[in-house]
Amino acid sequence: MQRPQLGQRNLQKDADLLRVLLNLPGGGSGSIEYRYKLASATIVTAVTITLNYALPVLAANDAWVVIDPFTTECEVRKITAVSGAQYTVAALDYAHAANDLVLWITESIISAKWFGAKGDGSTDDGTALQRMIDQCNLIDANGYIPVGRYLYATGLTLYENTGLIGDR
Repeated sequence: MQRPQLGQRNLQKDADLLRVLLNLPGGGSGSIEYRYKLASATIVTAVTITLNYALPVLAANDAWVVIDPFTTECEVRKITAVSGAQYTVAALDYAHAANDLVLWITESIISAKWFGAKGDGSTDDGTALQRMIDQCNLIDANGYIPVGRYLYATGLTLYENTGLIGDR
């Protein structure tokens, strides 16, 4: 699989800008980026998710969903089938509540911020960074680490097929 190169970012790909737009936690602006949520709760190993709205002009295998971003339970899954607002994805590792935020991306670049990494120089970001790396390995994606100082108390496990990209 050819990996996409970082180009112009948009709000779906830049977690910091998206967080500002949405004013998370505690609600959002009601913008198109924010309106997608799980319509019903999911269980561990679920392979189907239903959103409150259908994603715009989206075909199977053209995009990924980011479920429950900005938490360590964030999951990124490729959409393999579409039926209205119902999407088939690889089995989920976590249970998710109805109304959990869902983003969609069209390039396989995953941000550490989506997994709760702070990069503030005082928070231990080890769990968030490892979750991002594990998700990258799972879907053959690149990990994106925005500018910051990321601390981790234990070592990180890296995978041969996972690329990491950062800003200077």
